[in-house]
This record gives sequence, C-alpha cells and structure tokens, in this order.
Amino acid sequence: LSQASQRKLLEFRPQGLANSAWSLATLLYHDRPLLDAIALAAIATLGEFGPQEISSTAWSFAKLAFLHLPLCEAVAGVSIARAGQMASQNLANIAWSFAALLLPHVPLLQAVSYEVLLKISNCDAQELSNTAWALAKLGLMHRPLFDAIADSAVQRAPQFIPQNLANTAWAFAALGLANAPLLHVVSSAALRLIDEFSPQQIANTAWAFATLIVCDMRLLINISRAAVRMQQQCSLQDLATVAWWFSTLLVAGLPLMRAASRSGQRLLLSAEALPQNSANLAQAYGSPGACGESPAAVPPTACLSVLQELD
Repeated sequence: LSQASQRKLLEFRPQGLANSAWSLATLLYHDRPLLDAIALAAIATLGEFGPQEISSTAWSFAKLAFLHLPLCEAVAGVSIARAGQMASQNLANIAWSFAALLLPHVPLLQAVSYEVLLKISNCDAQELSNTAWALAKLGLMHRPLFDAIADSAVQRAPQFIPQNLANTAWAFAALGLANAPLLHVVSSAALRLIDEFSPQQIANTAWAFATLIVCDMRLLINISRAAVRMQQQCSLQDLATVAWWFSTLLVAGLPLMRAASRSGQRLLLSAEALPQNSANLAQAYGSPGACGESPAAVPPTACLSVLQELD
C-alpha cells in the first residue's frame, strides 16, 4: 500500500495529500519513505492548498515528530503570505506544529500572533491554549496577544478541559506572566475538574503556580490529594514537580511527601531519574515543613480552615 501510494502521489490533489498525511498521523504510522514522498509532492503544489490543507499537513508531520525542513519552510512561507485568509483553528494548529517540532520561525510566529489577535473573539478554548502553549514553548513574547488570550480565557472558562487549563497555565508561567484573573479562573476550573486531570496535567499546573509563586491553598491541597491518589501512575518528574510547589511555598504536605518518597524509591534508579527531578525532590524534602513542621509561608489557621471545609 505504501509503495503504491508513493507511485500515485504525483497524481494526488492537495486534499488527497493532506488526507494521506493526516491518516498516517492519526494512526501514528511512521513510514519515512511515504512521508518524504508526501512532503515533496506537497511542496510542489503547496500554492494550491487551502488553509485547512496547509494546517492539516503541518499538524500531521508534527504529530509524527517528522521534521522535514524544506516542507516546514514552504509551509511557513505560504502561511505568512495567506495568514489573513486562515481561520483561528488553522493558525493555532500551524503554531502548535512548529512548536512541537521546536522550530522557532519568528516571521511565521509573528504573522500568526497578529492574525490570532485580530480573530481572538472566534477562538475556542483549544485554540487559545494551543496558541499560548506554542508561543511560550518557542519563547516568543507577544504581550498584546497574551493579554487578549487571558481575557478570552476568563470569559470561556467553562469550555476549558484539563489539557487546556494546564497548557494555558504553563504557557503564562513559562513567560513569567502572572495574570491574576486568568490564574483565578484556572484554579476554579481545576478544582472543579481535578478528578479528570492526568498526572502530567497536575504536574504542569503545579509547576505554573509554583513558578509564579502563587499560593492558592485550595488548589494546592486538592492537587496534593490528586497526586497521592494517582501516585502509581505518576512519573518521578510529576511527583517531583508537585513536591517542588510545596517546597517553593514552604507548605507542609506530609501525605504527598510520603507518596513521593515511595514512588521516588521505585523510580530514582530508573531512566526517569533525571538530575532535575532528583534535585526537585531533594529541595522539597530539605524545605521547612516538608517533614510535618508548621508551614512557614502560610498561616496554620488558613490550612486548617481549608482542610476542614474540604473534609
């Protein structure tokens, strides 16, 4: 099938090429010769591609982590030229694709940022979070756009699923943007959906609030409980990140520390035991309050009142 497709590719129209790449990506099927052939055929006819076909092709190659630089350059060029014709979903997917491949194409990202800002009222939760994540992943600060994303996210908070919440919080923290209204709605939504969070989403949210040095006791306690419940599914990095939030705020979190200790013993000698994970755990255990002493940064009465209300 692969060889037959390669022979027929030159006869494919843009939609056929985009659909072929999308099918491979959806199946996570890595066929390098076929992907190379699709890329070359797409480059030759990219001027005929519509916005959906351009963004779908970019997304497919990124989903498969298949870096084809000539195709990426061609996608960037046509996307810059036709950004004004693209819907917010197309723009978000293209930005996500370049970020997933770690390609900081500044002219493309600037064009995407400009157009997304113009179309911000049309963006849904996933488009907002994907755009924020992509720009932050590549280190591009566009303050007007991030302010607009924050305002829109506050308005659309009920539409956000855990992945949207975690990615948005991570993006703002990665760029050092402590937007109080946004963090408030992220916290409120996370509390409501905490049982639906994956270990990585819990860790990313914890990392964001720790990086911005935000003390949100209700979220902190519930993230701790979720991490303890899911300790068998958590990686060392996930547990180390959550424990690091506690240590950053000097808050006692004994059940979490015990869970981190048990899982840490299991994982420290594994391939997951990266130096940063070990360092985060070491910092957490070395901080005041890690072994059960009174919290140093938060009044004990605040911890007690929240715990009583939650229980």
